[in-house]
Amino acid sequence: MNTVLKGNIIDNNPVIKAAINNKTIEFADAGNIDLTVDTGFNGCIALPASLLKKINKKLVAYETFTLPK
Repeated sequence: MNTVLKGNIIDNNPVIKAAINNKTIEFADAGNIDLTVDTGFNGCIALPASLLKKINKKLVAYETFTLPK
């Protein structure tokens, strides 16, 4: 399966839009959530605790990271 994600570069970071639909995160051009694309993607995603509550998921790990400015 091939998937094409569309987004924008904001402050030198690739960003795509997403939305919550039935407690599921969906990529959506008209979404109200900005997700930064990890260009070194390792199969994991990082979400804020507030978003985990909205999609009814539990925290499985904690790590501190900073995006470049």
